[in-house]
Amino acid sequence: MRTGLHRRRLTAWCVGGVLLGALGVTGCGSGSDAQPAAGTSAAPASAPAAATANVGMQGVSFTPDQVSVKAGGTVTWKNTSSISHNVTADGFASKTLDPGATFAHTFAKPGTYAFMCTFHAGMKGTVVVN
Repeated sequence: MRTGLHRRRLTAWCVGGVLLGALGVTGCGSGSDAQPAAGTSAAPASAPAAATANVGMQGVSFTPDQVSVKAGGTVTWKNTSSISHNVTADGFASKTLDPGATFAHTFAKPGTYAFMCTFHAGMKGTVVVN
């Protein structure tokens, strides 16, 4: 029969092993030739901005309501709902977008651009250009 202390040590050892395995720890390395563990990435935590992004219009919201693109990148909005929308921002505006219609805008300069649908209060989003 195992004592409570023995059981706690065994549990701690098992939990520690599971955590190390989940983290992908396979060895130590501090040299310049150290490689990330399999299944991990050496990339920064935030993904780099893409050259293009897509935004859907569903019901009375933009999905997603925030996207990121590189300077010179294009965002395309598509009306996937059953009602008409538009995309309006400082510097550009779409025509009325009936269901199924699209509108694209290319962002030349870095910055944060707020956009909205003037038909539906509260239907807003943001494009971050890096």
